[in-house]
Amino acid sequence: MGAEGRSPYSVLLVEDEQWVRKGLRRKIDSLGLGFEVAAEARDGIEALQMMEDSSPDLLVTDICMPAMDGMELIRSAFFAYPGMAAIIVSGHGDFEYARKAIKYEVKEFLLKPISDVALAEALASVRIKLDAQAEDALRELPSGGLLSNQEEIAQTLELYIRENFRRDIRLKEISEKLGVTTDYLSKAFKKRSGETPLKQIIKLRMNEAKQLLASNPGLDVRTVGELVGYEDQFYFSRMFKIHVGLYPSEYRSSRSEGAPTR
Repeated sequence: MGAEGRSPYSVLLVEDEQWVRKGLRRKIDSLGLGFEVAAEARDGIEALQMMEDSSPDLLVTDICMPAMDGMELIRSAFFAYPGMAAIIVSGHGDFEYARKAIKYEVKEFLLKPISDVALAEALASVRIKLDAQAEDALRELPSGGLLSNQEEIAQTLELYIRENFRRDIRLKEISEKLGVTTDYLSKAFKKRSGETPLKQIIKLRMNEAKQLLASNPGLDVRTVGELVGYEDQFYFSRMFKIHVGLYPSEYRSSRSEGAPTR
């Protein structure tokens, strides 16, 4: 268990080679260090979708993967889930490249092939960090009237997201202003709304983007992306495809088909 009386910390394992992924899962689950692999993904896009539904405590990811590589995944997770720990797994060719992820607070790097000792040491280090965060969360819980305070905090975040979803929202900064941890803030929000803050932000951005694409044919895709909070046009298009099922240009074409000419 993560600590005395605490459930195991959940792990999202991201690796495109199935045999490597299965081997890592067996090792993590068998070491008995308080971690349990809750989900597996083959690439960064699949991993981000899984994060939206259940925020893992630890991300273990390879670097070289198709669709979205580990570095882009780490970057996205850093801004969306500041309380989540991360371990990078890499080969000799990209190990130094992986170290650039230090700016995204990745402190554990495992070189393939991964030994049990190296994995155990990395997990033990991560557990110390997660245990400390959990203890901080317990100390910061409001005393008395927990449900009422939790509801108020969740409602405050919900209103803030609705008014500011087009901006760069960082849960860490909001949690500091509200005087709680990011973990507590996310859990309070999910208890109230049934989804994570990131999922709510993405939903609002996608709905706004669909409205802009359908009603403003003169706006190019880049501008639409910027208006809803995505500075990178390619990242916006990718996110739109994941959540809507079509690329922005395809969605616009589908909406205009059969529409009367003005």
